[in-house]
Parts: sequence; C-alpha cells; structure tokens
Amino acid sequence: MLHNFQELFISPITKNKLHYNGTHANEKWLNGFIRELDEAIEYKVVNGIPCFVDSKDDPWSDYDKLEEQLGMSPDGMIEKNWLGMVQNDSFVKKAQRLISISAEQEGLILEIGCGPSGGLTPLVLNKNSNSKILLNDYGFWILSETQNFIEKTNKWKNISYAQFDASKMPLCDTSFDLIQSLGGFSNMKNSHQVLDECYRILKPKGKLCFIDAVANKNQLESLPEDILQRAFSDMPFLEFGFKKLLNLHQFKNIQIEIIEKRQLQKDESSLAAEASKYNVEIDIELSSIIAEK
Repeated sequence: MLHNFQELFISPITKNKLHYNGTHANEKWLNGFIRELDEAIEYKVVNGIPCFVDSKDDPWSDYDKLEEQLGMSPDGMIEKNWLGMVQNDSFVKKAQRLISISAEQEGLILEIGCGPSGGLTPLVLNKNSNSKILLNDYGFWILSETQNFIEKTNKWKNISYAQFDASKMPLCDTSFDLIQSLGGFSNMKNSHQVLDECYRILKPKGKLCFIDAVANKNQLESLPEDILQRAFSDMPFLEFGFKKLLNLHQFKNIQIEIIEKRQLQKDESSLAAEASKYNVEIDIELSSIIAEK
C-alpha cells in the first residue's frame, strides 16, 4: 500500500479513521491489520492489500473452483487479459477520450470493480505509467494476482490495491480526484449506493469516468414481470438510463457518448441467459460516460 493511500481508510461500519499496525517495506504496508484506536474493529492487511470482505463472502476465494467457474484455467489469466486490453486497438480508439481524461489526472484515481481484466487501468497506464491508482475489487484473488503481475512487469510503481464492497467504501470523504470503471456497474448490485459512495469520496469537481452498457428497454419489457423488476432493482440504470440515474445522485456536466451497439450474448450476462429462455434478444449500447461532482 503506497503512502498516497495509507491515510484514506475508514471503517465502513463506524466511519472512524483506521490505523495500520504491521510490517513495512520501503514505507509500504506488508502484513498486519488496520484498526480503530480502541481496536474494537480491525481488518486484515495481506501483502499490502486491506481486506474488507470476509473470505466466506468472496466468490473468488476457492481456487480449486475457479477453473470450473471461469471455464478455463485461471493461471496466467490476469496477464493475458491485461495485454489483450492494451492490444485491442478498436476498443482503445473508441474509448480514447475517456482514457485520456484519466491518464491526464495527476491526483488520486480509484478503479472500482476492476475484475480480472483490470478495468480501465491497463489503458490508462499505457498512456501514463505514473498514474496513482487504487485498484478495487470484491475478490481478493483478482487483486493478489494483479499485484503479482504488476510487480513482475516492474513498469508501474504507483498502484495499490484494496478489497471492499463498492456500496460501502472504506474511504474518507472527498479523498479522490477521479473514479473510473469498465463494466463495473453492470456487475454490481446496489448501483444507487455505489453512486452515493462515489459522490461522497470524490473531491469537489472530481470526475466519474466509466464505460458500461444499457440494454434496450422495449426488449426488456417483453420479459416476465418478476424478471424485469429484479433486473431493474439490481441494475437501476436499465430502468432510468445513466443520465437520469447520475442526475438523481447529484452529478452534473454529464457527457454520454455511445461507442458501440451490439447484441448481448447469453454467455456474458445472466440477464441475457434468462431472456433467451423466453426467446428474447437484448441489444445493448456501450457508452463512455463522464460526470462531475
């Protein structure tokens, strides 16, 4: 954990400041705990990664089941995905404006829900290797393997990692200059809470920059009512669209650019898989979205 991020952690329960107690290497955290002063609440730090998710709730915690879940061996997956992102010239071109905004940011960046592909971080680091980024995911394995890959490359020195639920961020108010994500909102429930948390931890005029997809609402409305309402509850942007949803959460200067239109495949979305049972095809618009606090 780099010094830039060490003072930013709070308890997601009490909102009190957390203090590190453990080993260091070159002023970076290694192994120990971050806890409140009275030590009533504490969280493990493993190889520099603060862990705010119980292992029993972590879907990536059982390595032996990962291959079955992924349909492929997890070995080398992180490196393959990162290199694939950087080499995807078509996507990089479509997302260039948003990537440039993140890469030009000299302050602190948070990537939420980075996943095994690293989110937007591989593309941002490809433009600015000095970017200061805190990578977040719900799964510890993802963060640990990403850390191993980045340390092996020895290219990027300003990356840190934290395992937490983005709807309950253990981070101080007004502490980040920019939050970014690639597909993270599609994979998170509680989008309302996540956006509230993004707004809370951004500095005034801080930016939220992300790429995500919205499905065709007319097609969704041909699904049974219980499936539709569950989808709207889990992913409210499907009901409102991102502009209205961001306005509801006080963001302003919202810019949305559609960068791709295509059909959602059933092997990439549980919603598409469920829709296929009713012979419903779902078209999506992948959009680049920039908003300001």
